[in-house]
Amino acid sequence: MTLLQIIRQHPERPLLISDEGTFSPAALCRDAEKIRSLYPELAAANIALQFTHPAQLLLHLIALDGYARRILLLPPCLTGPAFENVISESAADFLLDATGLSTLGLDRPKGAEFDASEWLFTTSGTSGPPKVYAHTLCSLSIGVKPRQTPYCWGLAYQAHRFAGIQVIVQALISGSPLVASGTSETGKQAEYFLQNGVNALSATPSQWRNFLIHGSISRCSLRQITLGGEIADQAILSALRRQFPKARIAHIYASTEAGVGFSVTDDTAGFPEGWLGEGPPTDMKISDSDTLLIKSPAISTSASLQGRRSSDGYLDTEDCVRINNGRVCFIGRASGVINVGGNKVHPEEVENLVREIPEIQNATVNARNSSIMGQLVSLDVQAGALSDEERQALKEKIRQHCRAHLQNYKVPALINFVDTLEVAASGKLVRKGC
Repeated sequence: MTLLQIIRQHPERPLLISDEGTFSPAALCRDAEKIRSLYPELAAANIALQFTHPAQLLLHLIALDGYARRILLLPPCLTGPAFENVISESAADFLLDATGLSTLGLDRPKGAEFDASEWLFTTSGTSGPPKVYAHTLCSLSIGVKPRQTPYCWGLAYQAHRFAGIQVIVQALISGSPLVASGTSETGKQAEYFLQNGVNALSATPSQWRNFLIHGSISRCSLRQITLGGEIADQAILSALRRQFPKARIAHIYASTEAGVGFSVTDDTAGFPEGWLGEGPPTDMKISDSDTLLIKSPAISTSASLQGRRSSDGYLDTEDCVRINNGRVCFIGRASGVINVGGNKVHPEEVENLVREIPEIQNATVNARNSSIMGQLVSLDVQAGALSDEERQALKEKIRQHCRAHLQNYKVPALINFVDTLEVAASGKLVRKGC
């Protein structure tokens, strides 16, 4: 089944609400058919889509799913060598953007008929050049179920990212309205969601922290809250439960390469140790290096995963975990450690601990170079308006809290107070030097 076929199953009602207009299923279908008739050369071709506005990207994705062989969803800002590398890896023949269709200078013969379009996603590139991973609508739909609850979904993620597409697919399969604004600014997004009756929202923990700090999101009558993309620590789960006591809260384990693994809905960080083994919800185990291994039909088909798959079909997620009191807790990425005198420090572990302190709005750990220790743990803290005396007292409270729960080399050597913390376009917290 294609996106176009899914949309045709739903009655005539608003399905996409954006600042570029409100589209009914019939209008989406008509516009999609126009795009197909306008670009007959895209039939069975490999095409790259690069649009800034989510509504335009979604419209062209609906048109091309099942029509083009391969659809590469490009970040709007991707240019230069990174753009060229991704185009080469995806074997895209055409680029379609706001200016129209352009040929990428490749002259490849079209292959045989295909069963389903491949959707290609790029990683954020925070730990090296962006890589390309392939999925299909079928693999993206695993775990997505039409819900009886009348949800109206807000799109806080960028539409071209794996997490954004998950929200889009959930809304379309359910026949739920999807509200997509053209801004990524937290306050404006929250106001737009409020104006259009959003009651279901998915975002990263960093985005959720910013929504809560801004405050407008509290006026939305949220019934479904989803977290993904980063570690969902206990502090953010508890804060959301206090703010939205009647909402269903789920933190989802998913990634561009691994697809959707599982979701947890018990308001507790991590997942039950009893889930390890041969599912449900999915086959999982812990490697000798303490990283999570998963086996799922939603895992990308990309050749980029060679070397991370085991002979028995498990994928090394490269997410480090630790079992604590019957709970499997995520402690950070294997590639993101800080080296303090030969000792490894996961920034996320320190950040999550610091966020347990009630006065802390958010925190990020960065690596600071040291001629003696190699690197030091530097902590940036967001705590609102404080006097100098209050900052000094809070700084001491942070140190005492860290000393009580961490080895000495993990305790922040430097603590800085900042007005805001940078969140990348992917919705993830930006760490420097990690």
